[in-house]
Amino acid sequence: MLLAFRAAASEFSVVQHNFSAFGSEYGQDTIYVKDERMRIESMRENKLDSVTLVDGELNKVYRLDKRTDTVKSIELREWLAESYKAYRFSTFAAYYYRDKLDHLKTMKQMGEESVAGQATIKYRLPQSPHVKDTGPEDLPILWISQKTGTPVRYQNTVGHGRFTTVKTWDSPVPGPQLASLFEMPRDSMTVPSVPRTVFAFSNEHGSHLLALGDVGDPEGVSTAVCEDGKRYALKHLGKQGADPKKDSGRDVVQNFRFLEGNVYKVRSGFAGGDRNCLIATADFFAGRQVLKVGRSFASSSKAGCSPSYRQRIERLRARKVVRCVLLARVENQSVLALEFERRPKDALATVVLVGPEHQTFWDLPGRDDGQSTWRVDDGGHFKPGDLSVLFAFSHESFTELGIAWVGVEGTSLSYLRPKGGRFFLYRNDYRYHAPR
Repeated sequence: MLLAFRAAASEFSVVQHNFSAFGSEYGQDTIYVKDERMRIESMRENKLDSVTLVDGELNKVYRLDKRTDTVKSIELREWLAESYKAYRFSTFAAYYYRDKLDHLKTMKQMGEESVAGQATIKYRLPQSPHVKDTGPEDLPILWISQKTGTPVRYQNTVGHGRFTTVKTWDSPVPGPQLASLFEMPRDSMTVPSVPRTVFAFSNEHGSHLLALGDVGDPEGVSTAVCEDGKRYALKHLGKQGADPKKDSGRDVVQNFRFLEGNVYKVRSGFAGGDRNCLIATADFFAGRQVLKVGRSFASSSKAGCSPSYRQRIERLRARKVVRCVLLARVENQSVLALEFERRPKDALATVVLVGPEHQTFWDLPGRDDGQSTWRVDDGGHFKPGDLSVLFAFSHESFTELGIAWVGVEGTSLSYLRPKGGRFFLYRNDYRYHAPR
């Protein structure tokens, strides 16, 4: 018998507590339910990390990344199945929509137990075949309240009994839920769940490129735009496997032949050695014009904002500008890096594209902990010289940017698209190069 709690209360909220294998609570999820719709707010380090909206009637899931304000949509069944592979799914949502997740149909009742003062029915779940290092003693267990029909506790043991992660739920609070909770915010940008673009880097000769991440159709990728602003035609050679004996794990040219990833041959000419490129399908680039980028790697405040522009930004952001550096010129526009005055536990920098009649911001909030404020081991300092503009596109009368941000351990590569005066992170990949 499976307890069904939808009949008990069609609208309610509940708090989920997440515990690591070491027993510490690392985050909470607040779950709101209104009939077939669900909202999951995930808190990490006391900050809202992501919001997941589930629509059971439409069989759709929308995931809002609060760090980037981007939204990815995916089919409900696919979301449940994909997350089940690594056993990272929302257990509450999985049980609520269990008719769409085949493996939960084989839950086996193990008896009755009292958990946290509640009478529950104990179920054994099948272990994910994708979880490694498991034995017959490693079982996912779920306890369901006999009173409310909602999950009370979930635990999953792996590593032959060595590690156990736990989730617990407070008692659900019945009551009407606002319809607005289940609507996507208007100031977000939707990005495809199956990416059409990915960053890559070239080998030492510039004859081949290696993709740094996954893309929906690797064989369909046919074009690259690299740091020199030129387009290169590509041919997909296949996906090379990592060499476990020689792979250093670093995304550097010396390790190019030993890394795992999709490899592309430059059909004519050379892209230049050790270049960062954005690669995509031909239709992606068909609607985009590559703009000329005049780079400036000024590291002082001598090249950047005029006094009048500083004052303009300070009025707009209600915060004093302490540093402003010119990164590049794109046609008749300027790309600037600004650092604002520190506030307690609040450091903020931004990259801004300034045109004759517009300005578009990409904010870079920091933690201000004195050691790793923006990047790992940055010493608490914002370093504009570590930022560079890789490329710029004109698309639908707007300007898109590619930004490289070098850190101690590696380089973050970001493709930014504008909306409503803000840049959104449309694609991000990472080149790890530490230790040098």
